[in-house]
Amino acid sequence: MAQGPFPARSGGPPRRTLCAARYALQIVARCPFAHPRLHDDDFLGALWALTLPLVEPARLVQLQADWLRPDRESELDDEEERPFRRRMRRGTEESPLLDGVPGARMREFLIAHFTAIPERLLAQLVQADGHRPTHPSVTVLAHCAGLDEIECRILDFVEKKEAVPYFRTFLREAGCDSSRDNYACLSAALDVRTLELQSRLFRRNPLALLALVKKANRRANLEDVLQSEDLFDDILTLEPTTSAALLAALIEPAGAAECALADFPHLAPEAARLSAVLGKAAATLAPGVNALLYGPPGSGKTEFAHVLADALDRELVVMASSDLVSPYVGEPERNLARLFADIDTAHSMLLLDEVDSLLRDRRQARHSWEATQVNELLQQMERFGGIFIAATNLIGQLDAAAMRCFNFKLQFRTLEHTQRRSLFAREALGDARRVGEIAPALGARLDALDMLTQGDFANVVRQRDLLGDTPSPKDFLRRLIVECRHKEGMQAAA
Repeated sequence: MAQGPFPARSGGPPRRTLCAARYALQIVARCPFAHPRLHDDDFLGALWALTLPLVEPARLVQLQADWLRPDRESELDDEEERPFRRRMRRGTEESPLLDGVPGARMREFLIAHFTAIPERLLAQLVQADGHRPTHPSVTVLAHCAGLDEIECRILDFVEKKEAVPYFRTFLREAGCDSSRDNYACLSAALDVRTLELQSRLFRRNPLALLALVKKANRRANLEDVLQSEDLFDDILTLEPTTSAALLAALIEPAGAAECALADFPHLAPEAARLSAVLGKAAATLAPGVNALLYGPPGSGKTEFAHVLADALDRELVVMASSDLVSPYVGEPERNLARLFADIDTAHSMLLLDEVDSLLRDRRQARHSWEATQVNELLQQMERFGGIFIAATNLIGQLDAAAMRCFNFKLQFRTLEHTQRRSLFAREALGDARRVGEIAPALGARLDALDMLTQGDFANVVRQRDLLGDTPSPKDFLRRLIVECRHKEGMQAAA
């Protein structure tokens, strides 16, 4: 075979360009069903534009001279021999070499070489490029998320589709119209077996669970079969280069508490003792020290956790149990293990809300996996060296052994009369110190709302903000009454 267009180029192109070119060449070399597409100008033009940076300048001059060489034996007016000046019709990309060179001779040369790419060349490209991601944020993400090498290659491939000119066009024009062909091309590009590739794209694997990459339906072409999720797009846009920068870019810290420990007078002794004990335990990394917050919805459990985190100068990480459960056996246990392992015990505090979903009484379990979930969470609690807080509205459904594992149990109740009036003065009158200005009739109705909680006030305030109105104290109270009636209806239905 004549000398190919890709001798080793001194200095070499950027790694990102080299990697995209290698992906394309490996697809063409190892997927013969793609060879008929080489006769399509769009596909051939995109492939040539991708591989052009691999060609030595001196060799490129020789090729152009040969392609432009007059051929007296051919008809100069032949449509295929006229210099064709065309742009790639899809997108705005333009190939510098396809513009102004004789069509037939150039195409014949490129088709001949692209259909017989030697494995020696591919091996040289792998040796020069390696399989490390070229985008620094992908490397950081892989380290933080514990991704394996194949998952890293998938992320790198998706990143190249967005970052390297002509690569997306090449994939689009590859003509793959079946899931089988798509997997064959991806396996060829990434140097992995098809089964290994498929397993990394299952819904229960990290790329899907972390919302980084999703697999399209079976009718998708090669361009769309792997699609980046919003989270991965954000990472590529923000370009964090360290683990700290990645976490800072993606994790929105829980908001600062709007209350203080003084706003929970009925819990004052327990709160002070809990704050002291948890702070000491965290400082000494003593495992198994935790607390359970229980009470009706809206009674301030989550807000109290915010207050406690502020008092201990820690960031509060809030996780709902519903985010950890899964219909797949064994998945909740893995999610729990990952959650506790990822917590920065030196600077954070973990609040697991709705913990009754994971700590249901094992005596009522109808399946073995229900008891396994309870066991896993209890073991994680015992080993955890940070501050762990659990919250529930349904303490009566918790496992008895789980109850014994909590060092502190704080009950949250509905608001007392003085608390109701103070909150009403703050939200309806504009200042908590205006308690004395509450009309007697309104105060009497307020005192009669025995089910009133902080959450009810928060709901009415949100309604006010959304509607953009300023309700009178009477209207504000009327909305509080509606909130309480909704709860009464729910209890009656239960």
